[in-house]
Amino acid sequence: MKIVIIYNHKGGVAKTTTTINTATFLSAYYDKKICIIDCDDYQWTTYEKYQGEKEKVLKSYNNDPEKILKAIEEKEIVDNDVEKCLMEDFDDKLLEIQNKNYDYVFVDLGNRTLKEAKAAFSKADQIVVPYSNDQDEINEALKFYEAIEEVFPLVPIYCLVLKIEANRVSKHNKIKEILSASNNIKYYDSIILKRQRYIETKSFFYPLDYQTEYDDVKYGLISFTKELLEKTA
Repeated sequence: MKIVIIYNHKGGVAKTTTTINTATFLSAYYDKKICIIDCDDYQWTTYEKYQGEKEKVLKSYNNDPEKILKAIEEKEIVDNDVEKCLMEDFDDKLLEIQNKNYDYVFVDLGNRTLKEAKAAFSKADQIVVPYSNDQDEINEALKFYEAIEEVFPLVPIYCLVLKIEANRVSKHNKIKEILSASNNIKYYDSIILKRQRYIETKSFFYPLDYQTEYDDVKYGLISFTKELLEKTA
């Protein structure tokens, strides 16, 4: 069971969207058993969105258990678990789910601080810090990266560039080279482009289309999930 946290101090960097889409993608196309734990107990946004979408999905199959099971078996929809957890109960939650044979557990922390979420960060098998075009976003990502390295030196941490336009890929690759050399920052080779379907579409049940992602194989979820699997093997 690998624990992955996609996190940045700054809001609006698509960390929750990336978490949900990656979890659904891994389940649909790589047959991974997934759990998402929502530890943002200030509002439980991820858990509530899951419950809302679940209700709509069940209704679309007339709440018929046989139809729903068939849809899962035929991979029309995926069947990931989403649970909520108080931060102080995180260790107990891991004990509770350890016998469920999950391949990956994604932890959504909302905008919690490093100190508040220490229990989760200390248990992570990997932390992914996303950022995009904004210079402040990059600076905050680097500060957080360095703070994690200082507090949890044994936890693998990588930056991920996402939500950028295709014509800015070359520039960001140069930035990655500079920061890797000057600050010893580790990166995902993958870059996830800014695309209408990616930014506005996220689903716990319906994965992004594989062929569409394949058309952007170097700049989408196929590349990112393959790297994630390799880095957490």
